Amino acid sequence: MDRYVAVLPNEPNPHDSYGELLRMAGHFEESLAHYRMALSVDPNFTSSQVGIADTYALMGNQAKARIEYDKAIAQAHNDADRIDYMMQKATTWVREAKPAEADDAFNETAQKAHELGLDLQEAQAHQRMAAYQSEDETALQHLDAAEAALGHRKDISPLDRDEELSRILRYRTVRAAHAGNQELAQKSLHTLES
Repeated sequence: MDRYVAVLPNEPNPHDSYGELLRMAGHFEESLAHYRMALSVDPNFTSSQVGIADTYALMGNQAKARIEYDKAIAQAHNDADRIDYMMQKATTWVREAKPAEADDAFNETAQKAHELGLDLQEAQAHQRMAAYQSEDETALQHLDAAEAALGHRKDISPLDRDEELSRILRYRTVRAAHAGNQELAQKSLHTLES
């Protein structure tokens, strides 16, 4: 990686890649330094901005991660990326065990995705909300909303739709069984099997 950076000193990607590897290795401060170097080469290299936010999240500094995700959200190159960064930011509240704040952030994300016609991302936001809910009934309501979002329009690729639907059905099976609703659990499981 040192050679890669030396060969392409005026490109942000070598520093970004180096930052990612260092983050995966648990060398967080060095990772942050490389992400910042990438941004000094190209201030609009959003991947490095997200890398900084992700690194702070892994370090356990969720408040700082949210600040950095806000920067990534502001400079996102398209709406789908913006929604993805909003979901990553919302997840920081889950890591802090603050479900009310997480609900607010994920609801905002789901609403924004709906307004933008990003049905897959809307479904993902609701599915992620279901995952951390303490009440099975609330989780099941979010899973219903997630499945409904997948049916708003028909422009989601069949692969993406089926993959997300499989997650929804898996969580619904588990939550329904936990809630004692064996009929819904079995129905969801049979749909998942097919």
